[in-house]
Amino acid sequence: MAPSWTSSPTRQRSPLLTGLNIQPGTAGYLQFLVVAKTILDPADPVNFAGHLSTATLPNLLVDQSGATPQAAKALLTQAAYCDQVVPNPFNFILDSTAGSTPMLLDPSFGTGTGTFQLFYKFTGSTPDLTTCPAPGGTNIPANAVTHGFFTDFVDSAMTTQGQSDAAAFLLNGTNPNSLVVLP
Repeated sequence: MAPSWTSSPTRQRSPLLTGLNIQPGTAGYLQFLVVAKTILDPADPVNFAGHLSTATLPNLLVDQSGATPQAAKALLTQAAYCDQVVPNPFNFILDSTAGSTPMLLDPSFGTGTGTFQLFYKFTGSTPDLTTCPAPGGTNIPANAVTHGFFTDFVDSAMTTQGQSDAAAFLLNGTNPNSLVVLP
């Protein structure tokens, strides 16, 4: 799978790659991706997501020997339907690895509460929530939600709902609805 930064429509061609005449689709570009992934993958958040609420990593701030584990963290993950910056599959991999539930294919998704939320706009019919066009495509559905919905106020109802659900989770431990559908 290609890294999300190679498929994001907001990416810009690196001046370094341009200066080295490395073009997408060439052997040089593939070699660049392999080297970049070799360097960056160890710091990929998905490698740590499974250690946030279970099997926590050592707390080296209080015990440099590594014998004392970190406290488990409570997690709430929120995703924008058809996110055009970080494509949904990458969000789903990260969030499921972190232990957020219920995820899309779980029979209880959309029928109750959980620690994973998917936000989408209602436009008269329910979309297939497991598919979205590739980022940068021309067929972005009308019910897509912006990547920065949590803070951008492009859709104030989405922003308000996302912030309210996060605040209730942080203050009271209240699990929000797993599917957020707003007009």
